[in-house]
Amino acid sequence: MLTSAIRTMTIRSASMQVTRTAPKAFTTRGFALGDTLNKKEKVEEDRYMRALEQKYIEKKRAEATEKMHEKDEQLFAEEIAPAMAEAEVLLSKSGDNVSSDALESLAKWKVGL
Repeated sequence: MLTSAIRTMTIRSASMQVTRTAPKAFTTRGFALGDTLNKKEKVEEDRYMRALEQKYIEKKRAEATEKMHEKDEQLFAEEIAPAMAEAEVLLSKSGDNVSSDALESLAKWKVGL
């Protein structure tokens, strides 16, 4: 009987003892594979979107360059070409020969460009 009383006391005292340890932080660990895949998907999506944006920017730049060339050609045909012809006639009367680049520069100067 004494042994059963001692055994009961040791079991009770063991269950009543509170271990004094530092409190553990509550952490939940997610699925590492899922997180990694989500990160990779995000990177791929970002890369794809940047590529689409770059294509769009290049397309708009090409359109703007084309419009500028059209405007330059129109300006050349309307203002610079007649001024070049006039400068060529005046210079040929005095016997001077100049290159087409020089005539274009003179015409631009006359027009005010």
